[in-house]
Amino acid sequence: MIGHGLRGKSLEIFQTAFTLVCNRYDWPFISNDIRSCYVEFMIVTILGKAWRVVGADWAGWDLEHDQGARVEIKQSAAYQPWTERSGAKPAKGSFGIGVAKGYYEGGWRYVELNGRRAADLFIFAWHECDDHRNAAQWTFFVVPEAKLPSQKTIELSSLRRLADPCSAETLGETVNAALRDLPRLKAHMG
Repeated sequence: MIGHGLRGKSLEIFQTAFTLVCNRYDWPFISNDIRSCYVEFMIVTILGKAWRVVGADWAGWDLEHDQGARVEIKQSAAYQPWTERSGAKPAKGSFGIGVAKGYYEGGWRYVELNGRRAADLFIFAWHECDDHRNAAQWTFFVVPEAKLPSQKTIELSSLRRLADPCSAETLGETVNAALRDLPRLKAHMG
């Protein structure tokens, strides 16, 4: 239920503001600052109830499975809200994969990563069509963290060499297969 725990005027204000926020971002091309959040919630919806969004500011990963699997999501899109108006060329697809120094567990305890990544898998989401809201228009690449190179960014062309693309329809089974192939999850490494 939207506005759980609110009553009276506070509930009315929240519901109106929530509707305005939804209307504000209900456009085919979602701006970068909001699109990453949208893509995380789109993917967690695709993957199902055993998954939850845990990413927040300075979190170590974005999604977590009930069994402890950690997933980092990276997204990029060829077309941005300003592409058509500015005459800019479509982006070629680049994703940040640099190793963070650390993250905040539970939002308060800092954990150093000592040169390693915290997630078990990375899901790279690429969009090159006309409506970011449409899950069927996204292409996904599921890559075990151990297969990623030690660099700050990775191009779409390099991802295509690391993993086969999959659709929203096959993302869940692709993620499950990749998790089965891992020797063990980072959450269970102690």
